[in-house]
Amino acid sequence: MDNILTYLAHQKLADVTGLFTLLFGIPAAVIGLIGFFEARRWKRSEFLAAEMKAFFERPTTKVVCKMLDWEEGTVYADDFPDLNSGRIKFNEAEVIKALAIESTEGESPSRLVFEPNEEIIRDQIDSFLQSLELINGYIDSRNRLFRPETLKPYIGYYLEIINSDAKNAKVALALRRFVERYKYEGVPRLVSKVTGSPWRGP
Repeated sequence: MDNILTYLAHQKLADVTGLFTLLFGIPAAVIGLIGFFEARRWKRSEFLAAEMKAFFERPTTKVVCKMLDWEEGTVYADDFPDLNSGRIKFNEAEVIKALAIESTEGESPSRLVFEPNEEIIRDQIDSFLQSLELINGYIDSRNRLFRPETLKPYIGYYLEIINSDAKNAKVALALRRFVERYKYEGVPRLVSKVTGSPWRGP
């Protein structure tokens, strides 16, 4: 303490002012940085909540999530007024057939033919997977808008169904084959990051 007082006594007023500016300016700068990062974290949380709300409000998401969760059922969606009076009925066999894949190279050629309801199911699954690709893009982006641990409460349950045989095993297997055959490359990465388990593949 005596050394500090001696130092201050021998300095010009400008030096003393500079010293106090340094002593009090650093904490202020630190507080400012903390506030900046807290504000950015809050903005990201708001963006995540808004994106997940929009995701689960999409008719496509409602349809596919129910197909993953149930073996059969009916999905009512206001956005499908021209499809069976706004209803999409499904069962395990229909979903699996809708997820049929074309022959790969080296196999005998095949032509996929679907019933009208199966075409609807296939279109919904395709749109759902595109949404998952977009979500994975938010994780992989330079600014990393989403983090896997923040997504898990929202979509972890459905990603775990896709990546396991614990529920609707046949549908999950058909979906994994579909994902790999049509190169939805972001979906396996998203599943692994959010669930913490390696992608099982077909």
